[in-house]
Amino acid sequence: MKHLLKPLRIASLAAFALTAAPPAVHAQTKATVTAPSWGPALPAGKRYYYIPEVDGFYDVPAREYVVKRSGRWIRATSLQGANTTTFHPVVMDYLGSEPWSLYTAYQAKYD
Repeated sequence: MKHLLKPLRIASLAAFALTAAPPAVHAQTKATVTAPSWGPALPAGKRYYYIPEVDGFYDVPAREYVVKRSGRWIRATSLQGANTTTFHPVVMDYLGSEPWSLYTAYQAKYD
């Protein structure tokens, strides 16, 4: 019986070691943000365009417009009547989540 205990202990330790081992390291990939066909290339770390033609913004990673409607800034995936071929988007130098905070400055400069 003693001769069976040693292999049993070794097998138990091996099973424990396998279950307690740290998980395998997975390679991390960086998501690429693709600019829309109507917009200029987006430099690393940039997120928004100011679009004078719609008096608002475009959030490139989210693929949403940010425009003012009824006194509130809203997000929309499309804009009725907007023609992207007439857009003159400007890459914003802004990293936050509220591009409208710079609306007055961009409007004064590009409208």
